[in-house]
Order: sequence, then structure tokens, then C-alpha cells
Amino acid sequence: MIESFAQILNEIFDVLGFSDSERHKAREDFKKKFYYELLLALEEKLPQGDRDWLKNNMESDSLDHQKVLEMQEKIKTVYSSEEIQEKGHEVFKKITNDYKEFMLSHLTSEKATKLSEVVASF
Repeated sequence: MIESFAQILNEIFDVLGFSDSERHKAREDFKKKFYYELLLALEEKLPQGDRDWLKNNMESDSLDHQKVLEMQEKIKTVYSSEEIQEKGHEVFKKITNDYKEFMLSHLTSEKATKLSEVVASF
């Protein structure tokens, strides 16, 4: 993940008081969600067959990782790195906002405020 994304995640995990093992698991979950959402956000320029495959297979437990790598390479050929970064920023912001909204009801008001500040700073 991009360095600024990792920094924001670390700040979020600090607010939540995650242990090292919790941070690792949460970071891996964020990565999966991020790359899944990014692929979906960038699929519009892919051929219909590839879009159908993404729609039907991305949430599968037996995902063909080679096919995902092929999709990533195709995306790199139809989008500029700037477009991918822009979409990545939008996707990360959405995911962190969704996560914040989910977590707010489980936090003290002080932690909820701090979490909201961290997410808003991105």
C-alpha cells in the first residue's frame, strides 16, 4: 500500500489501541478490501468478459490469484499511474470512512472524536 495509507492506518490503529497481531490482521484485511474495491473502481475500461469475471469471482475463497494479477496488468495498460493513484485515494478514503462509521458506536466519545479527526486528516 502507499506509504501515506499505511501512516493513516497506523494512526487509526493507535487510536483503537490495537496490539501488534491485531494491527497485522487489520492491515491485511484493509489491503484485501482496498485492492478489491480498487479493481472494481477501475474495471470500466476492461473488456466485458474481464468485468464479468471480476464480478463473479472477486469474493470467492478459491480466487485465482494469477487471474487477478492479469487483471492488474491489464488495468496498468488502460489507465495512467496518475489515474490509478487518484482512484486509489478515493477508494482508501471511502474504506476508512466506512470503517470509522462502523467503529464509532464501539468507542468512547474521546476515542470516537480522535478517530474522526484521523480519518478526516486524509
